[in-house]
Amino acid sequence: MASIDVFCDEVAHRGAARLDRLVFALGGVFDSLVDVDTEVDRLDRLADRFTGNSAMDLLVWMSRSGFRGNSADYYNPDNSMLHRVVRTGFGIPITLSVLAIEIGRRHDIELVGIGAPGEFLFRSVDDDSSLYNPFRGKVVDQVEILALLDARPLPSGVRASDLLCPVGPLQIVERMLNNLEQIFQGRRSLVGLERVLRLRTALPSSSTAARRRYAAVLEECGDIGRGLEQIRRVIDSRDPADDVLAVRKDWLLRRRLEAHLN
Repeated sequence: MASIDVFCDEVAHRGAARLDRLVFALGGVFDSLVDVDTEVDRLDRLADRFTGNSAMDLLVWMSRSGFRGNSADYYNPDNSMLHRVVRTGFGIPITLSVLAIEIGRRHDIELVGIGAPGEFLFRSVDDDSSLYNPFRGKVVDQVEILALLDARPLPSGVRASDLLCPVGPLQIVERMLNNLEQIFQGRRSLVGLERVLRLRTALPSSSTAARRRYAAVLEECGDIGRGLEQIRRVIDSRDPADDVLAVRKDWLLRRRLEAHLN
């Protein structure tokens, strides 16, 4: 099965989606050599090497096994691809946390991802006092991180503790795609952006803004048919309160795309 189809199948399970399959499928959209089932088997074999029974044991094992943060080349897209992290040992906070969560799951150690600002963390599902940072290979006290969050400006109605709530598989993937979109924007990679936005628009949380960006990228890629499909969906679902200028731009993009078909 193609990686994009695996991704969409897992997305359909919402909160019950398999995180490992979802993230390997994400990587497969960028690397045609990836087979999701093969990567899951590889992760199973890696997990067999772990003999601990706690989140702390797992953090130590990952460090000793060579899994670490790639601070020297942080914005390399490979750091966001779990199949590459498994092979190279290099990752960013979110992929290293996903690796920990999935190895833990294979040993009945229930871990959850914490989408903290700046760096993604993980913790035990039944103990929120300690947060684990596999990128830096250290434990962070929740009281300490709450104090740091309280010291920074927060959106109205948002408490520091709200930023340390567990996140599910789809939220994790959405954050990974946010990272990749920023990377490919910086590199001006249309191919990368098209793949990111193809995945983003497959998520239930996909916004009108994401579809609008996707339509524009598809136009630049010369994929007129799919670009037209996306901008029509944007126009059909628009809110009467939408910005007039944005609505005008949507119609102009639609007309440009339709003109290519004439």
